[in-house]
Amino acid sequence: MKKGIVLFLLLALGLIGCQATITEYDDGTRIVTRKFGPSDLEDLGTRLMAKVAKCKLPWTQNTPRLAIIDFRNDTDKPGLNKQPFFDVIETAMFEMGKFDLIDYENAQMLLKEAGFSRFDAYDNGKAVELGKALRAQFVMWGDISVASDIDGDGRTVKQYRLSMKVTDVATHRIVYKASEAAKLKAVR
Repeated sequence: MKKGIVLFLLLALGLIGCQATITEYDDGTRIVTRKFGPSDLEDLGTRLMAKVAKCKLPWTQNTPRLAIIDFRNDTDKPGLNKQPFFDVIETAMFEMGKFDLIDYENAQMLLKEAGFSRFDAYDNGKAVELGKALRAQFVMWGDISVASDIDGDGRTVKQYRLSMKVTDVATHRIVYKASEAAKLKAVR
């Protein structure tokens, strides 16, 4: 038993010594990770969906047709696997039972058939254009971004932010915005 605990501590110390990072989420939760990746993105998506579940705004009433389109990746990780994030969003939206949902994969397929080469929105106008092509009432879109800084101890600090918007396709108005962030601090 003691050998297991000692081994665990050695592994934990090894991780910290091997350029691991401490991730601190907006709510103060802290975890040790190697780098920002799909599981961090999945966690941020879960936190965003908790906000949507609590939302009582008019756009969530009467089972509107909602399309989830690609979230633009503006990070330093061009090959970031976003699929776990979309799985979390789709599952949460489905379980809410509030929406007639056009899921991410079907939205991509329909947009490809309609001749679109990009499936993400870089502004509200593009979100509306994609929403019209999907015959959706609302479009969920957003981006994943990163900002870097150096803290007082000379450690690199990166803040990854997941921002989500919901646009009313008919009025071109953004009817909902939310974001979550994870701050990664390099451990010495």
